[in-house]
Amino acid sequence: LKEDFPEIHNPEKFVAEANDQSMGGMLSNPQALTLLAKTVSVHGWPKSRRDLFEQACRLMAREFNQEHLDARHTTTSERIMDAAGHICAVLLLSDTVGCATSHIAASAEYPDIDQIGINLELTRDTTSTTLFRRQTNLVEFAHRHIAEYLAARWFASRIEKGMPVLRVLANITDTKGNVVSSLRGLSAWLAVHSQKIRGFLLAQDPIGVGLYGDIECFSDAEQFALFQSLIQDPIQLQPMYRSARALSPIVTPRMQDVLQRTLEFPPEASNVPLVREFILRLFAEASPDPRMRDTFFEFIRDETQPSDVKLAALDALIEIARSEKSENCLVPLADDVIAGKVSDPDDELLGTLLSTLFPKWITPTKLWDYVKVGNEGFVGTYSRFWIHGLFESANDSDLAKLLDGSTATETSLADLTSSRLGFSIAKLLARGLDIYGDYINIQRLYDWLDIGVKLQVSRRANDDCLIAIKRWLQNRPHLHAQIVAEGVRRCTEEQRFAPYEAKERLYEAIVSNDFCIDCVIAATKLSMTNKRAAESLLRFVVQTNALDGEIVQNLVLSDADLTIFVNDLVSTKSTSIAEDERLRKQSDVIKQLRKIEYEEYKTLKDLESDILEGTVSPAVLHKLAETYFDDFYKVKYQAAMDRINRLAMSDASLVNAIRQGLFQVVTRKDLPSVEESLKLIRESKLHYLAWPLLASIDLYDQDGDDAPITSSND
Repeated sequence: LKEDFPEIHNPEKFVAEANDQSMGGMLSNPQALTLLAKTVSVHGWPKSRRDLFEQACRLMAREFNQEHLDARHTTTSERIMDAAGHICAVLLLSDTVGCATSHIAASAEYPDIDQIGINLELTRDTTSTTLFRRQTNLVEFAHRHIAEYLAARWFASRIEKGMPVLRVLANITDTKGNVVSSLRGLSAWLAVHSQKIRGFLLAQDPIGVGLYGDIECFSDAEQFALFQSLIQDPIQLQPMYRSARALSPIVTPRMQDVLQRTLEFPPEASNVPLVREFILRLFAEASPDPRMRDTFFEFIRDETQPSDVKLAALDALIEIARSEKSENCLVPLADDVIAGKVSDPDDELLGTLLSTLFPKWITPTKLWDYVKVGNEGFVGTYSRFWIHGLFESANDSDLAKLLDGSTATETSLADLTSSRLGFSIAKLLARGLDIYGDYINIQRLYDWLDIGVKLQVSRRANDDCLIAIKRWLQNRPHLHAQIVAEGVRRCTEEQRFAPYEAKERLYEAIVSNDFCIDCVIAATKLSMTNKRAAESLLRFVVQTNALDGEIVQNLVLSDADLTIFVNDLVSTKSTSIAEDERLRKQSDVIKQLRKIEYEEYKTLKDLESDILEGTVSPAVLHKLAETYFDDFYKVKYQAAMDRINRLAMSDASLVNAIRQGLFQVVTRKDLPSVEESLKLIRESKLHYLAWPLLASIDLYDQDGDDAPITSSND
């Protein structure tokens, strides 16, 4: 921001002040942001959007393009702005972006500027300012927003001088009386500049007036009329977040009572859910009266209310809590949501609450109490919190607490494992190791590594996190044997395979040449407190064949019991490491592959024929595409198929079915239309077939001419 707009010396402060001045909506538009930055640097913060444009236009009316800096200009800025408004009005009404300054250059796209009817000197001075862009014999307005403002200003002055309102309306509306789409910006500013035409425009195009102009200058009666026009057809307010932000100035002290009454008793003929959502979002944008807290709570807890209404009520409630610095009042609500006492089918309430309350009110150690089986097919606030929000809110001091908290509740987390949670744990682990790994004891380090293995981060995290974890471990070979020994020490079941299980906590890091020697030394220390664990570790060393048996025997000479055990092990050595691994795999399939992997595999295996034939549900395809794309982060074909192979437990038949099922998604008849997709995107939702379709296209690229042919209406 600072580099793109030199006038902004402190971007964070600028954004905060823009929001305080109710101009935050201008930050998302490059042209509007440029105007705001430049005007604020010269005049300071304007009182309103109208003041901003007025100051910007006056500033630009005094600035001349580079090629005209040496020319003498005697025309006042007021005359220039009036002439600029005249020119812009003609260009906007004729749907052109510029005009020609010579007869030779004139065309249908660039009409002759002489036809506008302004004298030559005034035309020259006006088009020489930065209100316009000049190139050879052509002139264009510099910014459409500025052009609309100036044109409306010019029309308003003509109305004051006697131009009939109906004549102006005829120029900006179609045969049905609707404002022409391309002229809604002009129409909105005309409503600001001319009170005589305002009533007509409030009735004809209330949403345009609200979105593109400045409704703060309207009287209470006019704002009430605007509100009544808006709720007559609330579908026009979609997407709600955009319209509510622009229209929030109508939430004046006098209008709050009207809004509250309409919220509780909306017009019977209206679309009640949309009207309520709109009003609640207005409150959320405009710092509602704290006395409305109970009303918002009631809407959130009312099971008859749609999810969008409840979420809008929560946003309004959060604004009250923030203004009073009492966000802790929301913690019981979060508890009720996670307990199922408040319905939250898409986890939007919970995601919003976590984003608001973490880490101050829901602490890092308590956060894991709010983990649930999320809707994997819906990318909303809950999943975004675990993927992004958690790390944007957590500072370095929170990392260790988060990892410690995750290990304390690992049983429940393992049951609730998901790609989102696996990704979060992997990212926490990568950052936590980097900051604290060299300063914590081996027991705590093992706990952190252990939770990552149990949550299968190697399947669910992106490559960057896994590489970081592996690199950290690989750069610390002195810890390898200690980690394995700690895992063996903890094993209370069949210890024959404990070292192999514990070695998974090294995340495939390459061990050093001294690893086996370190393991033997660790075994001699373990022998004093846990003889069985020591023997398991020694068996592992001998069977790897990485260390000569005689060396092992010499290293344990000080322990008579271990010496006897090793001598017997070296002399018989009846089981090779390969055979031991085979027996280990056969011991307990569900344990070795982990319960959740096996259950996922079994579910997919039962659906194999449906997947192959392309009749499986979109939700299942979304899960398969999620695995294919590595949780939406990146995709390389071979790596994608490796992940599918792991998901299918190397079952070749199932792998083929999954590949074919994704491959033919492009031929499905239930693909969403462009309109459906755009509607979902505006609502921050995602269709179940969105990612499967991208996977299908990627597979199409791999197979070229062998790809399926889409139907003509797809």
